[in-house]
Amino acid sequence: MAHKNFPISINNTSMIPNDLVTSSADRELTKVYQVLNYELMVQNNLSVRNLHEMQCDVQLVFHSWADPPHANNLSFHGSTKTTIMAVHMALQNASLRKKFHKLCWFDIGMTMGDLMQMQLPVPVLLTFNICVDVLLENNANEYGRSWQSLFKWTRKEWTLLGYDAGVYKSRLRLNATQQPISKLEIFEQWGPDDTYQMMCNSKGMQHTTTPC
Repeated sequence: MAHKNFPISINNTSMIPNDLVTSSADRELTKVYQVLNYELMVQNNLSVRNLHEMQCDVQLVFHSWADPPHANNLSFHGSTKTTIMAVHMALQNASLRKKFHKLCWFDIGMTMGDLMQMQLPVPVLLTFNICVDVLLENNANEYGRSWQSLFKWTRKEWTLLGYDAGVYKSRLRLNATQQPISKLEIFEQWGPDDTYQMMCNSKGMQHTTTPC
């Protein structure tokens, strides 16, 4: 149950957007009492990024103001990697994680470009329900081998994200007649790269055997 009537403390008033304090009442609420209410957040289109920069408690924002299970009433416009990490940390709370189990990267307005630019750890991706099926729905396999070159996921991380080589290859075969051969070859290159994995293992062994 959300508690939208509960105000949330602002711990960094210097980051309050200038266009937020347009009335004396708003100025008193945010600058003097150093709190923000849900209505003011909505009226001024404040994003989770704004709230985090104002040092509002992100965990409290989700607990009190976000609508489960998607949190679609919050704005993620302009989110940075720092914003996303703050949300991930907030949702490490078991009850909140369960409450917002359908929080989805693409549903909240984040894009494939954001995903590629931010280079987030796999546990963070899982917080935002990014898995192989979701990636494929958004045509991630069109990047072929370059996807693995960018993200450098281990085979274990691919597995955590739900990758199954047999299932993926079967999926490609089912759609084989709908795609040109050149595109199928790119699709086939998407997934774990054993060559990369061996390089990582080799570097790890060299690191452990190199004297200080």
